[in-house]
Amino acid sequence: MQRTLPVALFAVAFVACGKVKDPTPKGTVVIAWDRSTAKGYDPKDQEGGPKHPLADAKILEGPKTRSYTLTFKGIEGKNYSVDLDVDAAKVSWSEGGKDETRWATTKITAKVASNDAFHVFGKCDDHVAYEMGTGAPGEVTDTVVNCDIGSKRPNSFGDKDAISEGMLIQIDGTGKILPVADKVEVVEH
Repeated sequence: MQRTLPVALFAVAFVACGKVKDPTPKGTVVIAWDRSTAKGYDPKDQEGGPKHPLADAKILEGPKTRSYTLTFKGIEGKNYSVDLDVDAAKVSWSEGGKDETRWATTKITAKVASNDAFHVFGKCDDHVAYEMGTGAPGEVTDTVVNCDIGSKRPNSFGDKDAISEGMLIQIDGTGKILPVADKVEVVEH
């Protein structure tokens, strides 16, 4: 009996060390992005490139909101979920001397919905990409915004931020989330 007690106490202490002291609480906003910060891509510009035409585009239709819950299924059975709201609109802007019309994401908000053990954070890339259409070669149909939602937590030894996990999310101009990694479950509401 004397031998099992210290081993049992060590096992409890070992497991307790891997817990995050203050996991990001439910309702915390981890992404708040809107089109006003959109940038065009310029590999020579370290500050991120010129303002993207989407930032000041005229809204022709919408915006329409699509809502999702994304659940990241982490190692050791520890998970977290975020509620993601995406506003998408049909927009128009002048580019290369002619008016362009396409669908574009105009606003993205992500809030922690549930959290087992993580410090959760996120960011959307201000560089707006173009999705190539299935029609004529080089045809652009929509825009694409990339967002990262990440998490950190201690390992079972208590080493701070030793386990980092996350998800890359690509959102097309209609507000649809493009395919994600196997560890991420996406539910649209």
